[in-house]
Amino acid sequence: MNKKVCLVLCSFFCSLLLASCGQENQAIKTSEPTTATATKLSSTNAENVDLMLIQEESSQFPQSQGVYDLQGEELTIVKQYMPMTESSSDETLSGSALKKRNETIQADFEKNFASANLRLKDDPFEIYETTLHGASFSIDGKYLFLRAHGLELKFQYDEATNRAYDENNVRYEVQVDQ
Repeated sequence: MNKKVCLVLCSFFCSLLLASCGQENQAIKTSEPTTATATKLSSTNAENVDLMLIQEESSQFPQSQGVYDLQGEELTIVKQYMPMTESSSDETLSGSALKKRNETIQADFEKNFASANLRLKDDPFEIYETTLHGASFSIDGKYLFLRAHGLELKFQYDEATNRAYDENNVRYEVQVDQ
């Protein structure tokens, strides 16, 4: 009797195993790819617009990342600078050029983070962030202005490419969300 029970159980499990191995047509459901379209920025659509400037390139200025994020009336500034100490890449810089580079970094830091209680450190991994309230933006001719809490930042704005350039010639992509 034990042999018959084992044979029945074994047959049952084999049939379940074979049934689970059967082919079944499966399809992965895909949706149409969506592409984000950049809204062109103008002074006429300045209200109820969230705006973000994201650094694309800073070939002349030692900044590894930079973001200006205007959400409602809050402006968040995030920046990371390259180290100010003399390193192997700075060996080609003369003493006066290195001093000017450090002064430029310091001036940019003070302009962007004057209202924050932050100190510039000589750490390439240090990320500086501050949020300012009462923020707004405007466009005047070829210039984009960000204003908040006594701070005014001026960018050259290229409407054709939707790019902005700060006073250090750092290029930012302008993203608009309405």
